[in-house]
Amino acid sequence: MTGQQNRTLLVVILLLTIAASFVAFNKKIPTLFGLDIKGGVRVTLRPKIEDYEKKGRKWTTADLETVRNVLEKRVNLTGVSEPSLITKPESNQIYVELPGLKDEDAAVARLQSTASLQFYLLQQLGKKDSPGIWKIDRDPAGNEVIMKADGRPLTPEEMQSEIFDKDPIASGEDMIPGQCSSQVAPNGGAYINFNFDPTKDGAKRFADTTHAHVGKFLAIFLDKKLITAPSINGPIGTSGIIEGNFTLESANALANQLNAGALPVPLERLQTQKLEATLGQEAVRATMIAGGVGLLIVLLFMVVYYRLPGALASAALILYAIFSYALFKLFAVTLTLPGIAGFILSIGMAVDANILIFERLKEELRSGKTLRNAIDTGFKRAFTAILDSNVCTLITCGVLFYFGTGSIRGFAVTLALGVAVSMFTAITVSRTFLFALVEMKWAQNPALYGLSFNWQPKMGVMKRQTLWLGLSMALIIPGLICWGLGGVK
Repeated sequence: MTGQQNRTLLVVILLLTIAASFVAFNKKIPTLFGLDIKGGVRVTLRPKIEDYEKKGRKWTTADLETVRNVLEKRVNLTGVSEPSLITKPESNQIYVELPGLKDEDAAVARLQSTASLQFYLLQQLGKKDSPGIWKIDRDPAGNEVIMKADGRPLTPEEMQSEIFDKDPIASGEDMIPGQCSSQVAPNGGAYINFNFDPTKDGAKRFADTTHAHVGKFLAIFLDKKLITAPSINGPIGTSGIIEGNFTLESANALANQLNAGALPVPLERLQTQKLEATLGQEAVRATMIAGGVGLLIVLLFMVVYYRLPGALASAALILYAIFSYALFKLFAVTLTLPGIAGFILSIGMAVDANILIFERLKEELRSGKTLRNAIDTGFKRAFTAILDSNVCTLITCGVLFYFGTGSIRGFAVTLALGVAVSMFTAITVSRTFLFALVEMKWAQNPALYGLSFNWQPKMGVMKRQTLWLGLSMALIIPGLICWGLGGVK
């Protein structure tokens, strides 16, 4: 590496440090925390299978996964960070964890809603003395109700026999997924835009019906609850709006439910548990103290054992912590206790890379090479071992993220980011710092590189391979047995 290249890298590292420090210590850029730290709600839901099987259909684990997928879309649309949804097929239950909720009852109610949107044509009569539906009125809360000719609202039984026993002209399944949106109405309320899929039969029925029945009431129901029943003023094509007694928040919630899709079966809430953040904050405090003490011990070891390279590696390690934390905030990584543990673990792995490099450096110096050549050769020869170990770790992180949920994914993400940053700080930052000092006369003193320390314990690993392999198997085999028994249902 030439002097010019090294100076350029020093400038790049300085700029990155300034930018990362701005992000890491900027209170306006929030740090996201998971359920175990921030608190939230954990709810257990069970599909009402009996309602499903009444229709002559058989409930399967695939149906349970369908319910989970719809719930996951709804949760993601609400902006909840790091949600966890786990299915238990043997008990037909779904466990949902929602961190940081302020109104858990409203959120759970939205999860339970089947979000079945249906459009019905009301065959009303225009005279008060005629039987049937007379008009649409409003109750004291401002919600629309369907009135009979005798001036009373339809009872639930009449709603079922006169409306729901007939097929709707269209439903939410006929809409284009993901295209519902909420808008502010001129009166200060809100309404919902929707678009029908022109390839669906319901879209054609809707257009034909509104064309043939101008002046009639078009009732819109969500889960058999009337939203609104406007009069058809003219033919409606493949798009329209839903007006009702909406606030912008409730209209946005309904639009999100429609975009996520309808549940194939209602859900009942078996248990709701509100988790406070106090225990999580105490655990974080204890974890950070433990991590800080561990980091201090590591830094002292590096300085004492490796002298000048150890001091430079310690500085690089501090930069590593700043870079990693800034990335967590930039990429909106939700930190859970396992995630913080993954971060602390990656600090140890960053030190491990420096140890490999510095041991190689000492070997090259003992062989008689100049300091510059020893640094260059030491980094090059250690790079292969560092790359192999980090790639294996990244593969493990990928497996954990793919198969894991919730906090397991958080652990995988923080560990993977930490490993990637540690590669940069160990290979680039530490090397750049060393080359920056290599031309200084005081930095060429061999005593500054820990050559006087040559502790090499003789463990005789290969001579006693039977012993070491036996100890390894004694730990691995019981673990595999417990893992296998844990998977037996």
